[in-house]
Amino acid sequence: MIIIFNILFEILINSDKILISMIIAIISDIHDAEEKLKSAMEEIEKRYVSQILFLGDFVTKRIAKKLLESNIPVFGIWGNCDGNKVEITRLSMKKGSNLKMALDTYAIIKENKFQYSSNDKDEVEVKTDGKTIFMTHDRDLVEHMAKSNDFDAIFYGHKHEIENKVYNEKCCIVNPGAICGNWSTKKSTFAIYNTKTNSAEIIEL
Repeated sequence: MIIIFNILFEILINSDKILISMIIAIISDIHDAEEKLKSAMEEIEKRYVSQILFLGDFVTKRIAKKLLESNIPVFGIWGNCDGNKVEITRLSMKKGSNLKMALDTYAIIKENKFQYSSNDKDEVEVKTDGKTIFMTHDRDLVEHMAKSNDFDAIFYGHKHEIENKVYNEKCCIVNPGAICGNWSTKKSTFAIYNTKTNSAEIIEL
């Protein structure tokens, strides 16, 4: 009886830690807005986030440097406005970098692996509680991927417009808005995704 009690107590006191490891930040479209990125990262760190998924558009390597110096691992894809990809890729591959870039404008996370190229062997570990996630910069592939029923979540950027819905009671579809701000409202936003509930919350800076 004492052993069972101790096991239950251990689970109870560590339950927050278990949940913490399942919290993921989704950011997109920074467009060189360094101060807004700084505010977003400060807010993200307050929320015990374990991973950051970046959906494209650093614009310049100056912003990429900020992400590779992040205290939290960042897994990113390219946008349509990213310049100097060779230099950014080189920086991301440096020892001590916390930024891992895919080779395209989309990537798949499956079985806790970030597949950063079309080669299945090109993958690194990412903590997503086993969720299968499709990351893409534009929205073109979103509906097709959702209808495939292969994904628990689909995250996209580009439009600078928030979307947060569940497709067919299964697939969480999220556009976190833009760190640089929405085109019309100028609001800077990102998203927090919880793998346990397979749902997201939009955070406004």
